[in-house]
Amino acid sequence: MNSVLTQKEQILQNIKSLYNQLGYPPKEKEYDTTYKIKSRTLVKKCFTTWPMAIKEAGIQAHFTGRMLTSKEELDFKLNRFINEYGYLPVLNDFEKNNLPEYPFLVFYQNTKNYQKNHPNVKFKTNISNVPVNNGKYEEAVLEYQDLKRKLSRVPFRYELSKRALKAISKEYYSYIDFVKAQGDKPLAQSKGNNRISDKQLIKDLQTLYRKLGYPPHASDYERSATVRNHFGSWQNALKSAGIKATFDSKNSRVTKEEVIFKIKKYIQAHGRIPMYNEYKNMGISYMTIQHYFGSNENAANYFKVLTFNQKISSQKIKIIKEGIQTLINTNKEINIANLSKVINLSIDKIRNDLETYFRQNNVRSKSIDKFCIAIGIDLDKYNWHLVLLEYDNFKKKHHRIPNVTQLSSVSYAKILQKYDSYRDFCIAIGDGDEYLREKYDLLTNEQLLFDLKVVANRLGRTPTIKDYYKCKRINRQTTYIKRFGSWTNGLSAAGLKLKDSQKNLIKHQEKMSNK
Repeated sequence: MNSVLTQKEQILQNIKSLYNQLGYPPKEKEYDTTYKIKSRTLVKKCFTTWPMAIKEAGIQAHFTGRMLTSKEELDFKLNRFINEYGYLPVLNDFEKNNLPEYPFLVFYQNTKNYQKNHPNVKFKTNISNVPVNNGKYEEAVLEYQDLKRKLSRVPFRYELSKRALKAISKEYYSYIDFVKAQGDKPLAQSKGNNRISDKQLIKDLQTLYRKLGYPPHASDYERSATVRNHFGSWQNALKSAGIKATFDSKNSRVTKEEVIFKIKKYIQAHGRIPMYNEYKNMGISYMTIQHYFGSNENAANYFKVLTFNQKISSQKIKIIKEGIQTLINTNKEINIANLSKVINLSIDKIRNDLETYFRQNNVRSKSIDKFCIAIGIDLDKYNWHLVLLEYDNFKKKHHRIPNVTQLSSVSYAKILQKYDSYRDFCIAIGDGDEYLREKYDLLTNEQLLFDLKVVANRLGRTPTIKDYYKCKRINRQTTYIKRFGSWTNGLSAAGLKLKDSQKNLIKHQEKMSNK
């Protein structure tokens, strides 16, 4: 209970503080933004509604219905505007200066009622200091001033809206009189009507060109009919204005410059060339693309970007490249099966992606070997590296060179592709003498005894014939019997002792071997 009271007091204190800062009763949204909290639930719990919270804070505020803006806030903002500009705001001022328009209509209905309650406030006056009580005329004057500021010149009659012209016609005999009343000089006069010169038309076209970024269409300019009358055609007008415009035909309305501008803008947003159905949303037909570039792929080459399909394909190829690099880093054979495990894609999907890649380069293939060559990987060199790696690993592990049967079939096949025989391979890498010793039992007694000690150290006990075969992957029982008389004598010569159970086992193995 105490915590709720504390929260309530804190909210009231914050409301008073914010009221002093703003100068008017704050809204709940302004409260949340200032103190960076969501107060709806807490306000509902402590005060039921936000107006009740304002009232309990001792702040006078008049609310109507569910409207969030109080009359005090409206008066505060209106007074601030009047002090700044010196006149009562009209309809356009509410939107431009973020004034609460709907609450104004609710509390005062119109500007005349507001002036009755505030007699010192004046309406905006014209150049003759004659009060203008017509709200539509005030808007017309403001529209005229806005156009004058944007164009840096006196606006022509056709540049104002019909509503503004109607309001002006009720106050002045002609548009020229209105312009003079504003203290301005009309640009051109002839028989009481405003006429536009060729120079002004060219200037307007150049301004419109800079605004759009590409040669404007006739529909982009309100005086396009006047332009045609003055210059003969829209194309001639653009040429006279110094605007480069390439049309695919006399009746064409979309220039190549416009196509290039819009495609560049699309590329900046999406990083690729548009698809066929996306050109329609850009106001460009695909026939226009075909006329200017030949095809969408040619357009992509012109802008040095990818099409949608090419971008998707490039992302897939990037994944395949990363997978191949992973296989290289882990010294694994590069093939579809290994790649499928690394990148978690099915073999069919990988082949389809490779086929798409080759099709874009006008090649019919889905081979991973050709792909490796295409991306600059010397596959023969890498595969030979794997053969030598397998050979060296076996040699380090068993302290001897491997037999033909102890190499993988793939490695042995690659050796035979490069050399006439396994013996030639061993000689080429400097292991020819060891190959002869292994094949023809030319090892010395010291080497045989050293092998026994190595196997014993690995097992942690005296080895049997089977232990020796498992470790060295070669059966040298006959060699030891020839050199030392028996397996047991060989162990004794190496300084290894047998237990009785091992002696019986060895005798049994020798007996079975003799049989």
